[in-house]
Amino acid sequence: MPLCQLQNVSKHYPMGDHVVKALRNVNIEIESGEFTVFAGPSGSGKSTLLNLVGLLDAPTDGLVLLNDTDTAQLSESERGDTRAAQIGFIFQSFNLIPVLSAIENVELALRLSGEKDPKKRLELSRSALEQVGLGEYIHRLPRQLSGGQQQRVAIARALVKKPALVIADEPTANLDSETGNQILELMQRLNQEQQVTFIFSTHDPNVVSRAKRVIRLQDGNILTDERIP
Repeated sequence: MPLCQLQNVSKHYPMGDHVVKALRNVNIEIESGEFTVFAGPSGSGKSTLLNLVGLLDAPTDGLVLLNDTDTAQLSESERGDTRAAQIGFIFQSFNLIPVLSAIENVELALRLSGEKDPKKRLELSRSALEQVGLGEYIHRLPRQLSGGQQQRVAIARALVKKPALVIADEPTANLDSETGNQILELMQRLNQEQQVTFIFSTHDPNVVSRAKRVIRLQDGNILTDERIP
């Protein structure tokens, strides 16, 4: 059973007197353990597609299934609970809370996913930060960390709850090339060692070159869907 399925999915946005067709009858299946990139120029539909897979938006037509559950049948509260428990997010702007330390930022993800044991939250958060190489920096605030270190905190936050899926929206966009490569290598290692499923949205050729599967979009349509041996 695929981890995620999109069946005849379209997404339309009203723009004044016009309707923008961001996605047109898209069909995709994502298996557990994939390292997949949605690639394409601005306006191609890749960010819209990522938002639908991440349950941040709903399709105009078609079905989005996560673990064989039709997400259209979920209430807003249930969608939020599903996101908190099953999906991790990594953003280009890191989206860390500035007044919280690294370990507090990671621990917050566990609070939101329903983990009630404070001791367990701290142990899991510390372990997640150690996995991404930040064991010595757990009490630093985001402003005391470099961009690459902040993105590592974001990765730890995404992974600490053991999600079924991690969504990364342009994760290297605000990083220099060397730091971006380090972040990509870290995510590749986590994918290979822990079978974490990653889906990226990007136009960065370096990210595309590391993918195991590249789905290219243009004008809301899938142009190509290539699996890399």
